[in-house]
This record gives sequence, C-alpha cells and structure tokens, in this order.
Amino acid sequence: MTTKSSRGRPKTWDDETLAASAVKLFLQNDYASITNKQMCETLEIPESSFYSRFGGKLAVFELALQKYEADHLHWLRDFDGDENQLLGSLRSLILLGAKSYFIELDGSGCLIIAYRSSNIAEVWEATRPAYARMLVLTKQAAVSLGEKPGDAKLSEAIWFSLLALSTAARCDTAAKSTLSGIHAIIDGLVAQTLNIALANQR
Repeated sequence: MTTKSSRGRPKTWDDETLAASAVKLFLQNDYASITNKQMCETLEIPESSFYSRFGGKLAVFELALQKYEADHLHWLRDFDGDENQLLGSLRSLILLGAKSYFIELDGSGCLIIAYRSSNIAEVWEATRPAYARMLVLTKQAAVSLGEKPGDAKLSEAIWFSLLALSTAARCDTAAKSTLSGIHAIIDGLVAQTLNIALANQR
C-alpha cells in the first residue's frame, strides 16, 4: 500500500506490519471503544489512506483475525499428542497455550476467544469462521490423545482449558503477575482435563 509523504515522496505500508499492529490493538482494547483516529495513529497511516484502504474498522479487525490465526495458532495446529503419555501430553498442550496467551502479544490472551461472545453482530460474524476452525484444531488435539469417534468430552475439556487460560491472561489479577500463579492455573487445568480424559478411557 502506497501514499504520499509530507514531502511528496511515496510512503509504503507493509500489510504484515499493519496486521500485526492491528492484532495488538484489538487485544489490548475493546472493539467498541477503538476509534478510527486511534487506529490511524496505531497503524501510522493517514486517515485518507485508512479509508481508501480499509473503509472502516471492521476490515481492520478482519485483517487482525487473519494475522492472528496464521501466526499464533501454530502450537495448536501442530500439536500431536501421545495417548500413552497422557499426563505429559496434556501438560505440554496447556503449557503451549499458556505461553501463547500469557507471554506472546504482551500477555493479552487469544484474539479469537476474546471476541467469540461479542454482542456486536458484525464482530461475531467476522470471528465465527476462525472460532469454528479453532474448535476443529482442538478436536484434532483431543483425537491425538485418544478421544473416540462420537465422543467430545476430552475436546470440550481442552477447549474449556483454553478459554480459562485466555480469560486469566486478559484479567489484571495477582495470579497472572507471578510465575507461580500462572503455574497454579496450569496445574489446575491439567488436573481437571486429565480427570476427564481418564474417565473417558474407562
């Protein structure tokens, strides 16, 4: 994308850089509270170029979702568990989720989960396809840990753990401010998910 600088020379914006900035913007702020002016300042793009390129806030949000899904779900997409090492595999999966939600992107949680229950219709509709694909990845992780066809208890438990991790990461609590607090959250989720997995095997 190219526009004129103040000295008449063309200035080029890289879509990857724009998208990465947009991901952080929507994770660190509520969609409804973000103004077009704030987006222009964050993306470092003149308002005239913003409107000609995006048209409005929703298009920027959709770009952020695409960037997030491409760059920040690889840990779930590539997960291949071992049902014979159930505890270790579950802990590895939840640790990967914790790293993504508590450390990456300034510890702001998951963009897809954060907007999954938006009461803004256009935002929910924009999030729905990525949300559905994330559920599929969660199911694949559960299958790799031994979940049988027709059963969904383990995948639901893993999904609940991811919801809890993202929520905890997005909350400004004492628990998330210390390594021991984060590990306590992880240990609780691993134990809960393991109990469901073991019950599912009986």
